[in-house]
Amino acid sequence: MTIWEAIEERHTVRQFTDEAVEEEALEALQERIRALNAEFGLKLSLHANEELQLWPGMTLFFSSGVENFILLAGPHGSKAAERVGYCGANLLLLAQQEGINTWWIGGTYSMKKVEGEAGGELYGVIAFGYGKEEGKPHRSKDAMRVSRYEGSEPEWFSRGVEAALLAPTAMNKQAFMITGKDAVVQVSYKAGAFSDVDRGIIKYFFEQGAGKENFRFADAE
Repeated sequence: MTIWEAIEERHTVRQFTDEAVEEEALEALQERIRALNAEFGLKLSLHANEELQLWPGMTLFFSSGVENFILLAGPHGSKAAERVGYCGANLLLLAQQEGINTWWIGGTYSMKKVEGEAGGELYGVIAFGYGKEEGKPHRSKDAMRVSRYEGSEPEWFSRGVEAALLAPTAMNKQAFMITGKDAVVQVSYKAGAFSDVDRGIIKYFFEQGAGKENFRFADAE
């Protein structure tokens, strides 16, 4: 499965079967987590065959079988939060390529149970496994409402925006704006809970759609 196929086929899934995730897939995720932690200074961790305690209303009406998850943790601060979003998005698409369904959870889990295991500030959780169904595409805003390119819009920019519109966000909101000029791209996100995390998610999806060789982010070091 190509990365673009993963972007198109990934949908949020909240109900999972009790089928154990294949060891090869778990190792692929573990290896990627080790690499991301080393490169970005984070504390992402994978937990397999371990029940995630969700809010009672979620387990009663919306979700089931959440027994595999990734804790998205790192240092305190907005830059770390953005890196968590960026790296979490990386893991979402790798999971999809491995045939695994995912659910990015912003805050409907028991903080008390998992904070001690996180080893750092906890920014969210990715639940994963084999879904009872493949999920459905979410409703997306029109590209004209979330993007603007000064001058003639190149194809890579359009593809990047298309990918960003297919990304999940921690609070299920597409409150971002992507602007571009002379192959320099700026991603801004409306201030609010998880906005830094969401900006990182959008950046990663945009980058995969646009091709990182075609542009640079305005705030890149």
